[in-house]
Amino acid sequence: MSRRHYLDAENFLVCAFSGPVDDAELMAHMESLIADERLRPGYRELADCRGISTPIGITGEGLRNVARRETASTLPKGGRLALVMDQDVTYGLGRMFSVFAEENRSEIRVFSALPEACAWLGVDPDLVLKHLD
Repeated sequence: MSRRHYLDAENFLVCAFSGPVDDAELMAHMESLIADERLRPGYRELADCRGISTPIGITGEGLRNVARRETASTLPKGGRLALVMDQDVTYGLGRMFSVFAEENRSEIRVFSALPEACAWLGVDPDLVLKHLD
């Protein structure tokens, strides 16, 4: 399951994933981002994937398809994406996605802890936590 909060004044998007997540859910998330007209060029996104449970239904091909869909979309290019992953397997999937999607974003980094991801994005961790609760 995923949920998201857009903070317009900050041009910042917080997404959280929990439970079992598969390729179809990731694609549905991408489609919802593409449909969101509030996103502006240079937006920053934090994807908190610490709640993903195993078994994980995410495949390399699914990640590649999501990245391709983003490339072909009208979603604003550029900006930063921080992926927060606290399991070895999700961390590896995050790194794989960062390679597939590098042409869509200015920068993509994978983190194992939320405070470091927030610092890199230049956002207050307390603000992020408020929207993750």
